[in-house]
Amino acid sequence: MDSEPETTDYAFEVPSRPGHGSPGDNIKFDPLLILEHCVGSLRKAYIKKKIYSKETVMNIMCSIAESNPEYSFLHAKSESSSADEAWNPQRISVTLVIMEKTKFLLDNLSSSLSENIARTKHRAKRITPDFLGRGLASLPDDILAIIIKLAAEPLERPSMRAQELAGVSRRFRAVALRLPRIWCAVSSGTHNFENAALCLERSKNMGLHVSSREAYEHLHTRNPLEALIPFASRWLSFSYSRYRSSMHPLANTKNRTPLQLPLLEHLGVTADNEHIYKEYFMPNLRSATFRNMIPEPFSENLTHLAMAFDLPDHSDFWDIDGFRRFLHSTPLLEELRLRFEPQFQTFICDLPEPEVLLPCLKTLSVITVCDDEEDSEGEWETATDFLTSIRAPKLTHLLLGIKVFIKRSSEWVSEFVNNLLPLPSNSPVLGFLDIAVMGVDRPCGDEDTIHIRYDGVPRLTHLKLETNLKVVLVHPEDRFFPLRRAEFIRCTNIKNDFVATLVRGLRLDPVGWKSLEGVTFRGCPYVDVNGNSKIEPEGKFVYEQYRHPHTADAEVKFDWNDDEDDFYPSSRTIASLLKRLCPPPIVWD
Repeated sequence: MDSEPETTDYAFEVPSRPGHGSPGDNIKFDPLLILEHCVGSLRKAYIKKKIYSKETVMNIMCSIAESNPEYSFLHAKSESSSADEAWNPQRISVTLVIMEKTKFLLDNLSSSLSENIARTKHRAKRITPDFLGRGLASLPDDILAIIIKLAAEPLERPSMRAQELAGVSRRFRAVALRLPRIWCAVSSGTHNFENAALCLERSKNMGLHVSSREAYEHLHTRNPLEALIPFASRWLSFSYSRYRSSMHPLANTKNRTPLQLPLLEHLGVTADNEHIYKEYFMPNLRSATFRNMIPEPFSENLTHLAMAFDLPDHSDFWDIDGFRRFLHSTPLLEELRLRFEPQFQTFICDLPEPEVLLPCLKTLSVITVCDDEEDSEGEWETATDFLTSIRAPKLTHLLLGIKVFIKRSSEWVSEFVNNLLPLPSNSPVLGFLDIAVMGVDRPCGDEDTIHIRYDGVPRLTHLKLETNLKVVLVHPEDRFFPLRRAEFIRCTNIKNDFVATLVRGLRLDPVGWKSLEGVTFRGCPYVDVNGNSKIEPEGKFVYEQYRHPHTADAEVKFDWNDDEDDFYPSSRTIASLLKRLCPPPIVWD
């Protein structure tokens, strides 16, 4: 039953008129409700006619008066329905009170609006280009420098933002030229030879971030790399892609110069089957990114490695043994990031011992697709097989991103997800687990549930889960992990029963419950932590609204062809990265 609307201090009751309401009933008048009725009718009229006029307002008020006799005073030429009412002093008095109180509210509203209109018009007259210029001019140079620097970010990724900011005004130019940091990123995809030389001059002696794309170099009369190579000793990062074969008539021999890069910290390489990078002198190199190729051993100092198994022709096979040999040459590796595209296929492993020991690895990130690879005919290794062969005794953080394109049973998808979790013997100290399982067009059906087994992670203390599928956490012995903190982000299909089960399970261990720092549900529409009597979280379970990324961040396109050395932007969730994975290729019968 709908509750009656609350009334204001202006509301009052009068005896009902004959023929209106039951005997003895009183009619309740509230000027605010009257105004609400009028405004609602005006809104409908505006939506329909898109115009306001005095005639429109009068007609609407007359219509309200005709359909609601108690509001007859709204009619400009209202007449009483009977002689008794026409000459009834009480009725006339009530009508006057109603109209006066309503007018009082309207007069105050009109007065307030008039003041705001006058104030806004005065402000609008002041907001001129000259006024805005004076406001900007009032900022000290150090504050303006911070604004320009932030506008030019990310500073490691080549763009023309620095030139654009320097062209705003003379003062902007003067400040921008005093910020060598914003001129340090150069790419043949965005800069010509002259722009590259200009950046070299304006960056002073600071370290450079250089990117060479051979596919764009034919657009320039002079290769931008020619201006940069003499200053190779200043390079902090260097990435190149799609080098043509040395036998190609358009091959650029400048790209094949054995570079001396004493300060280089990061290397990014795409589709270099000639492995030119092995000729570079890079004693300070710590991070590398490879795509569309299997690298050959070249440095034992790598601590961070990102690898995308992405081939344009899905009929090609990866030399997975070659990648194992490369990993064997990186004993200091602390972070490994892998992305497996659909239909990942490899040559049969011929190594007598396929296990890869990474003694220093602490963080492993995997982005993959749940497709038909397990059922495909052949004897090649799957991504799951390869991950199982990695032994990392110091691994503490695991990030899994799984995108499900095809319609599969929940059992099959559950098995796929669980097989990606490392064996306890391979990673005995794993404690942080970040999982995103995103289905496309609800591939498992509305009633299917994904079962994630966490018994393979006995020391799990931090859990982060993001999924649009139904999910349950399963342990064969009904034991709950010694959680310290958990986050459930945009889990659009988990409900209060899931939360209640989690609370009960965590309470089974009093010591574990006491050490639990908190469980956060963010953007989970069917979870009500505070309104569910089955849940007694004692302040440990909280619900937060999901904060969407800023529009500018959401629209930024991260492409491996750019100078971005990392396909896991820190400001984005794993689930957002899954959107970049393409669906499996169509196989025609």
